Amino acid sequence: VWIGSVSTFDSIRQIRRQRIGTQVFVLSAEAARARIAEALKAGATGYGLKMAETDDLIGAIRFVGEGHRYISREVDQIRFLSVESLQLGL
Repeated sequence: VWIGSVSTFDSIRQIRRQRIGTQVFVLSAEAARARIAEALKAGATGYGLKMAETDDLIGAIRFVGEGHRYISREVDQIRFLSVESLQLGL
C-alpha cells in the first residue's frame, strides 16, 4: 500500500516519529495477517476493515484515540487467531 511515493508503513512510522502521542488508525480492505502485523509493527494503534459497520468504525476510532489498541472484529471472522498473536516479534 502506498500513499503517494511513500509506503503506508513508512508513513505510519513518520507520523509516529514526528507527532509523538498521535494514534494511527489504518482503514483497509485487506485482512491479511502479514499486513496487519506490519502496520502494528510500524506503529499503528488500530486496524479496521472497510467492510465494517459505520458505527463500529466510529467506535473503533474513538477507542484508538483514547490510546487503546484495536483490531476490527471482522478480522477475527476472517481466520485470525487473536489480538495477542500479533506480538511485535511475529
